[in-house]
Amino acid sequence: MNFNMIDVSTYQGVIDWFKVKQIGIDVAIIKASQGGSASSNGPISPFVDPSFKRNIEGAINNGIKGIGVYHYLAGTSDYEVKYEAKFLLELIKPYKASINTFVAVDVEDMSKYPKYRNLGKDTNTELVRAFCYEIKKEGYKPVLYSNKSFLINCFNYNELEEDNIGIWYARWGVDEGIAKTEEPDMIAWQFGRCFV
Repeated sequence: MNFNMIDVSTYQGVIDWFKVKQIGIDVAIIKASQGGSASSNGPISPFVDPSFKRNIEGAINNGIKGIGVYHYLAGTSDYEVKYEAKFLLELIKPYKASINTFVAVDVEDMSKYPKYRNLGKDTNTELVRAFCYEIKKEGYKPVLYSNKSFLINCFNYNELEEDNIGIWYARWGVDEGIAKTEEPDMIAWQFGRCFV
């Protein structure tokens, strides 16, 4: 079954959730938090997305059927990623009854700051496992968000799937059929602003 989904953060500005519902969006994946600056290789400093509360309450109050959240990872050690997971879990606790799709960890690099590219597949895979273990313990469906190049070059993603960690596949600039043919077993495919 296909669902029309959007992913939103503070970068989309103030969202009219009534209109979102009216145009037929079934599911909203909302940025909740981030582990620190994407350009920093220093210690983590988790923070809440400035629009998280407004977005999740807007989606809930306007009858969006499916709600999920995501966290942008910054940590590079087992301790740091578990700390980030616990930060996220505490943040979303008041909305647990409404989060009925998945809780995702977004792992990617800014091109100028190749933190995870430098760590390698095995380390990155273990970091995602550590984060997702904490998410799974609280009863949520854990998911990794990553783009095609990053997924292929920076993870042993078949191992993640074996651990029942879903993949939210970012494949911008292609149509739905191409993305689904390339990677048919993903939990979601993102093509642009909206994904199915």
